[in-house]
Amino acid sequence: MTEITAKIMKKFCFFSIVCLLAISAFAANSKSVSYFGKTLDKMGKKIDIKIYDDAGHAFENPNNKDGYRPEDAADAWKRTVSFFAETLKN
Repeated sequence: MTEITAKIMKKFCFFSIVCLLAISAFAANSKSVSYFGKTLDKMGKKIDIKIYDDAGHAFENPNNKDGYRPEDAADAWKRTVSFFAETLKN
């Protein structure tokens, strides 16, 4: 993530974020994801980033016969519900 992107994000990011990522899809961008999270944290934004090691695209989809990961899917769902319950409670 560039400094320009960070400046734009600081100016226009008014929301909280839950970010659940499959490592195989974002391995090349792990530094950007980390920078993104740190930047939002410094801004005081609520952010939950979880990277699922060895998971591929659509790991939460039970129709994905080769890539479905029930434990990770359950964790991702729990994190999502918890995030929305906390963020939207007011």
